[in-house]
Amino acid sequence: MIKLKKIPLSKLRNVEIVILLDNVLEVLEKHNLETLHLQSMHDVLLMQKPVVKILAAPLGEHPLTAELARLHKKRLMYASLINAQVKAMLNIDDEKMQYMAVVARRETQKHLTYFGQHGRSYADYNLNMFLLKVKSEEDNYIRDAFVSLGLEPQIAELRKTQTRYLELDETRRDDLKNNSRKNFSIVRRDALWVLRLFFDKIITNQKSYKDV
Repeated sequence: MIKLKKIPLSKLRNVEIVILLDNVLEVLEKHNLETLHLQSMHDVLLMQKPVVKILAAPLGEHPLTAELARLHKKRLMYASLINAQVKAMLNIDDEKMQYMAVVARRETQKHLTYFGQHGRSYADYNLNMFLLKVKSEEDNYIRDAFVSLGLEPQIAELRKTQTRYLELDETRRDDLKNNSRKNFSIVRRDALWVLRLFFDKIITNQKSYKDV
């Protein structure tokens, strides 16, 4: 009978827990688990393998952070461009176009300004409100004003950028929520419990079965 040396599991670093679990599974898979009476224990350990990967992942900058910063800058650029072009059209020598510019200006002043003085949530809300107001619908005089000013392509690009930004931002928020320190501690606790259970099972089997 081979005596097992006790491992101070609680002192293991997170990444060491992942390595230990992988090593245990690798060793087990080289043996007849039914003979060792460890098949059910192996299955439990195997279920832990994808879960503990979180312990090896650093909690540094999220991989989407840089892309979100780029998209935020891009959406503000389109907002600024639309705002500037509407403002320029206020002085055009065309009464109808001037009226359309006045209608459009009310919306750009309300929703496409002062982004530099506020956080991204301010931009999220105001860009969503602006894009909702210029949505393609019948009898939408606000949308018609921007279309008359030739700003439909810029609005389309703004909408595309805003949609992509919000999608990635939601993904990032979900990832950060799932990979929080709180979840780290829960995964670590459960993994250590399963590993202790495994080593205790081996000791019990050695006492109970002569062939182990």
